[in-house]
Amino acid sequence: MKQFLSKINRLPANQLIALLSLAGMLIAMQINYIQHGWVNNDSPLYFEAARLFAAGEWRQGFLLFEWPLYSGLIALTHKLTGYEIHLSAQILNVLFFGIATAAFLKLIQLAGGDQNTLLAGGLVLFSSQYVVGDILQMLLRDQGFWAFFLLSLVFFIRFYRHRRLPDAIFWQLAAIIANLFRIEGFSYLLALPLILLWQRDIAIAMRLQMLLKAHCINIIIAIGIFLLVFSGHGSGNLGRLNEIFTPYLYQQLTANLMLKSEIMATQVLGNYLDDFAVQGLLLTFVFVVLSKIVSASGPVCIGLAAYALKSSQRLISPDGRAVIIAVMLIAIVNMFLIITKVFVLSGRYTIPMALMVMLLAVFGLRGLWAHSANGWKSAGFRKWLLPALLIIMALGLVKNLVPKRDGYNYQQDGVAWLQADNVEQRPVLFDNDRVAYYANAPYPGLGDSYFRRFESALGDGSIANYDYVVVSLDREELGQPNRIDQLGGFKEVHRSWNTRGNKAIVIYRKVQ
Repeated sequence: MKQFLSKINRLPANQLIALLSLAGMLIAMQINYIQHGWVNNDSPLYFEAARLFAAGEWRQGFLLFEWPLYSGLIALTHKLTGYEIHLSAQILNVLFFGIATAAFLKLIQLAGGDQNTLLAGGLVLFSSQYVVGDILQMLLRDQGFWAFFLLSLVFFIRFYRHRRLPDAIFWQLAAIIANLFRIEGFSYLLALPLILLWQRDIAIAMRLQMLLKAHCINIIIAIGIFLLVFSGHGSGNLGRLNEIFTPYLYQQLTANLMLKSEIMATQVLGNYLDDFAVQGLLLTFVFVVLSKIVSASGPVCIGLAAYALKSSQRLISPDGRAVIIAVMLIAIVNMFLIITKVFVLSGRYTIPMALMVMLLAVFGLRGLWAHSANGWKSAGFRKWLLPALLIIMALGLVKNLVPKRDGYNYQQDGVAWLQADNVEQRPVLFDNDRVAYYANAPYPGLGDSYFRRFESALGDGSIANYDYVVVSLDREELGQPNRIDQLGGFKEVHRSWNTRGNKAIVIYRKVQ
């Protein structure tokens, strides 16, 4: 082990980053391979928009999804390589994760990490059960957001440190591209440069000058949009940015909160405690946000990050620490705004926070590594702590790479059985867009879905026009009589279960 680490320390840092980034791309390739064509619920939407773009139907593609960079890149990859849309998305997935890995490691280097710290960074990132194990496999725009979000932080730290205009320009360009993948990137683009005003070692005039540099492209774009709209040549449609630049932003953010608090006050708390309904909901939001952060980051990374922040050693450079903490604060604000507006907080929205926790965890692991090399001051569990953590992370990495268990592709298994049985290609009714995608059924179109078609067919009796009905059942529905069973005229002929046995695809055939 010592010889291996000695060889690692002799490698130039940039060369080690390149090798680990290549390893990240190979890991992404393996993860895509073991999916066997599995896609997320949102993937068919992006793929259909990409198909429309590739066919030159730009207006229809934009109408289908108004934040089209990811779909446009899939279409471009498809046109350049000739590969199908799905494979083109997988190629982008691998490329984006390679960029994200390189940027993650470069952030470690800028924050004061040596070669051993970079190696620890690769282990922490690749062993992540949520970021790599769960989300990387999904063909989503999130991976593009990770890549350019982390890349923007690389240039921002360089600008924070050296105050060079090219770094300020590249920070903004990368942050703008990240924003074109996910609208949540706008808050980092807008708010992160404010920490430049807290640099107490330089004059206030210099701080303001740096703030203007960090927003120079944003200011030019804002002036251009204003002049275009003011002159009457622009429509004022900024896509999803209209959700932010609206005079009704506060009402949109709080409307759901007020409605839910009234329900909680009248139906839960009663007359004596109804004044505490809003506070109760906000405390619930705090618990939800904290639990999501822990689940996305992992308990091991949470512990290592806390150690890195509280360690008496100077594990992280001051500017790196300042930027990481600022990003974490913005991420928390983002999460609270999202959950307040829609009362839903997907774990994917916590990944910027999780990535910052993982960065801190890398330095915590490196600090434990240094303690172990120098010998612990006291005996006991401490001498076993580092080996135990390394084993846990190694097992996490292995878990991310091994083939999925039987039942993981249960929807595709059900579709494969259907296609083998339906050799005459008789009409099939689906209740799920993703299952329909696996069956190569046409995309339902703008404002439509296979679930709506399913409900409509049940309501107006047109279900009788189909020879097969494919129904997706979750945990709550499995123990109840299915509506198709109650309807009659169809007989269950096949059922595919997921790994945990709490979801299934049920195929019905018309009774002749």
